[in-house]
Amino acid sequence: MSSFNLIVIFALLIIIVVLLVIVISMLNKKDNSSNKNKKKSITNKYTPLPNIENISLPNKIEKLSSNELQIIAKKIYDSYRCFDYKNMNINQLEKKEWHSWQVSILLMIYKEGDEFFIPSQNDVFNDFLLKSNENSIKSIMKDILNKYENYVDFNSGKDKLSSEYIWSDKDVSIIFYFLANYKKYTK
Repeated sequence: MSSFNLIVIFALLIIIVVLLVIVISMLNKKDNSSNKNKKKSITNKYTPLPNIENISLPNKIEKLSSNELQIIAKKIYDSYRCFDYKNMNINQLEKKEWHSWQVSILLMIYKEGDEFFIPSQNDVFNDFLLKSNENSIKSIMKDILNKYENYVDFNSGKDKLSSEYIWSDKDVSIIFYFLANYKKYTK
């Protein structure tokens, strides 16, 4: 074999390798774009309402009537309104200023299938909530229920639960927003 033939064979091998690299990189780009489309369709998918049926709440709270729950929740809401969370940035809402007894009361309203009416929501809630879609709110609320289930001992008394400040301003904002709107959401 002459050196010319070896050079031609070597050149052809280089061309084949380059073409293979191009084809493989193009296939990877197609896979990545189809994965992005899949992720996009997953986030647009329907999210069911969070299930609270199996979450146990303190016995004293479970025994309250709907009317009593609404009265207590109104007092919690009045405190909430005083802090003007609407005008805070999302980082400021991470402070843990709410205790498990308050959150238990609010969750009981949902467990009873009641809602909590909040007029003029645009004047009350932070933009991060007002701009969130239904699926996002339901998903975040599910996370709150999981946190409750994992970190709150529902057998503890009111005094103990009232000393557990594990709930952020953001958590309570989400709960109030959810309670005011979930009846409008797709089941």
